Amino acid sequence: MVLAARLVLAAVFGVAGIAKLMDREGLPRAIASFGLPARTGKPLGYLLISCEFVTALALIVNPWVRIGALGALGLLLTFCLAIVVSIARGRTPNCHCFGGLRATPVGWATLARNGLLAATAGFVATDGRAPWFFTGLVLQRCLF
Repeated sequence: MVLAARLVLAAVFGVAGIAKLMDREGLPRAIASFGLPARTGKPLGYLLISCEFVTALALIVNPWVRIGALGALGLLLTFCLAIVVSIARGRTPNCHCFGGLRATPVGWATLARNGLLAATAGFVATDGRAPWFFTGLVLQRCLF
């Protein structure tokens, strides 16, 4: 179960990083649409892409799995916070979560997806132990 969760998370972060790298024009605009200064879009975009690639790699390499899972958890919780703040302000910017592959407005479904991924990262970080057992059951139902 933990291996399957690791691979799912690594794939999500790897695909997201590649898609963002291929959409270098849209990413800074997406970052600015969340309310950050436009001048920070490009540097934050490259930082985000780097973090996603490092997270994906760490989730695959055995000695770094816990660090990768904690990194994934941190990124996902940050994304959740940005989504909640945007929704609370009545804004629904395009998330560009997967670059130009799927640039859809953020909403409750985006928040739920990121919440499930964050729970999965917690499941991996605790090596499949409680309190993340519910996520493991959900993953088991979805994957097997």
